[in-house]
Amino acid sequence: MAMGLRRDFTHVDDIVDGLNRIMKQQAYGHEFEFGRGENYSIKEVADMFGVIVQYGPNKPGEAQETLADYSLASDILAWEPKINLEDYIKEEV
Repeated sequence: MAMGLRRDFTHVDDIVDGLNRIMKQQAYGHEFEFGRGENYSIKEVADMFGVIVQYGPNKPGEAQETLADYSLASDILAWEPKINLEDYIKEEV
């Protein structure tokens, strides 16, 4: 069952901001991680939406947890995520 999965969700606007900064600063050749550095279980996200989760089997090779370290993007690009998942969901739901 996919119960233990945790994901570092990042809003697409934050990712686009990071990509634009790479182009503007010509900061090519680095491996930037554009994430919040905070992860949530699928159940936690489902609870934010007020829905009940139905778990299925894990997909072969699927990462059990993702968690970004955006320190390089912060140092080189002065990038930090702006959109918080919980706040975004509260505004949209």
